[in-house]
Amino acid sequence: MIAKDVLWKGVIEDLFEDFMWFFFPMKSKEIDFSKGFEFLDKELEKIQFGSKSKRRRIDKLVKVYLKNGDIEWILVHIEVQGYHDSEFPLRMFVYYYRLFDKFDQPITSLAIFTDDSPGYHPKEYKSIHWGTKVSFTFNTYKLLEKSEAEFNRLPENPFSIVMKAAWIALKKNKGDLLNKKLNLARELMRNGYPKNKTKSVLNFIGHYIDLKKRKERRIFDDEIEVLTKPRKNMGIIEGIKEELKRQAIEEGKAKGIAQGRAEGRAEGRAEGVYENQTNVILRALDLDLDISILASLLGVEESDLPNLIEKLITRGYLTRTQVQQLLP
Repeated sequence: MIAKDVLWKGVIEDLFEDFMWFFFPMKSKEIDFSKGFEFLDKELEKIQFGSKSKRRRIDKLVKVYLKNGDIEWILVHIEVQGYHDSEFPLRMFVYYYRLFDKFDQPITSLAIFTDDSPGYHPKEYKSIHWGTKVSFTFNTYKLLEKSEAEFNRLPENPFSIVMKAAWIALKKNKGDLLNKKLNLARELMRNGYPKNKTKSVLNFIGHYIDLKKRKERRIFDDEIEVLTKPRKNMGIIEGIKEELKRQAIEEGKAKGIAQGRAEGRAEGRAEGVYENQTNVILRALDLDLDISILASLLGVEESDLPNLIEKLITRGYLTRTQVQQLLP
């Protein structure tokens, strides 16, 4: 099994912009993502704080550019902490002052707690000695304290799926873990994220939520094979769906050609196109096909699908009731 620290580092790097929008939704508006960002993990290693704990942890340091001309860039220090560590607040403070001393730039710190200890949620470091006081607070996110609704409110952000996967793994003793893992993978595929992001999140889900039984792991792998490669190794149900999709397209094309020939006008050809589109949409609804597949069959972007459907409703090819589930 791949170590969780490797999975966290990989998914944060792959989806860093989404990561920032998830944890810093307001402040991310100030970031100029068009300038890119720079991971400075090597710099973090140079100032690493020596903890007594031998357990592995995840830390990242990222340089991001701002739109504000007064401050060109800042540093984002990220820690993913999966176990109880009494030295953790001190470590966050030491990293902060060492980074500030080295770069002399603004720094924001974020600790993501993925442990299963209800009473463990450090948020600050304090030191008072002979009238001298240090108080350092940092951003925190305690996964154990969240509910499922926290992740469902941001379906447009793929990092919400990442955090939901970590939450499910943390709640592993509550309910059927296999079905939860399968449902999460299906949700990911339905949301239609870019392929590279989908692949990264799917990899995280596959390795982070650990299924102990070999049979369950095989069932999950088989389902993923169907979700990601629908044209290969299809069962009889998938085969029938593919054939019906092909028939819908061919029927529409045939009607369009025949009508276009009979009328011999551009209008006739247009009517044939509308017939084709209508047939594909109705057949897709019958088969309960994913909206991304429907858009692909029609040769349009998912965002343009509502406009196309409205056009077909206006021309009388569809009724609003028939396609209500496809409209926003």
